[in-house]
Amino acid sequence: MLSRDEFIYTGHVTARKDDSRYRLAQLAGESASILDVGCAVGYIGEYLRHTSPNRWLGGIELDEGAAESARPHYDQVIVGSVEDKKVWDQVGRDVDAMIFGDVLEHTSDPVRVLRLAQEHLAEDGMVIISMPNIAHFRVRLRLLAGRFDYEEWGIMDRTHLRFFTLASARKMLRSSGFDVLHTEPILSFPPATVKSVGSRAALAVRARARNVVGTLWPTAFAKQFILVGARQGESLKRT
Repeated sequence: MLSRDEFIYTGHVTARKDDSRYRLAQLAGESASILDVGCAVGYIGEYLRHTSPNRWLGGIELDEGAAESARPHYDQVIVGSVEDKKVWDQVGRDVDAMIFGDVLEHTSDPVRVLRLAQEHLAEDGMVIISMPNIAHFRVRLRLLAGRFDYEEWGIMDRTHLRFFTLASARKMLRSSGFDVLHTEPILSFPPATVKSVGSRAALAVRARARNVVGTLWPTAFAKQFILVGARQGESLKRT
């Protein structure tokens, strides 16, 4: 398992379905302009730039050091909190897609953040969001045992201010003025690099078992959920 800093501030997007960052980038598709909200050191921007060099990419990042590392991958990087309207006022254009990769659970008012974001979203634009699933079976079991313990990172990240199930995440998105176009489960966080053949084989067996139970009961076995939203009413035009 990666450490918190390794997951957030290092590494690259890997083309695997258990890498939520890869799925976020995939779901952005060929959008001509993308804003990566909470871009960290720019791993999603790096991937998007490689796949489509000529599109406009922007990022917002609270950590100044991470933002400086991200700058080579974006046309514009804004340093500041996504809860600050003055930060959003610096976005230089309306964009076709916004990515919120594990960001909204760190804010005090996710609905307000998404409403601020919508002011800078193209009329037919979309938001692509990933967030941890508080209804994961391990959290449920701990609650049955009377435990609600914070951890260094992951679902019970000590810096999380808000917690979401799939149902409450959908409700949050709708309350922000978006229709939910698509949801999908992410069953695992990216694993650390495994070198031994035996370890790789064990992980493959665990992954197959996880996929089976995750397909049967995603709300209990997904580590994260991804949601795609469009302005309310715009989704009707896409059908």
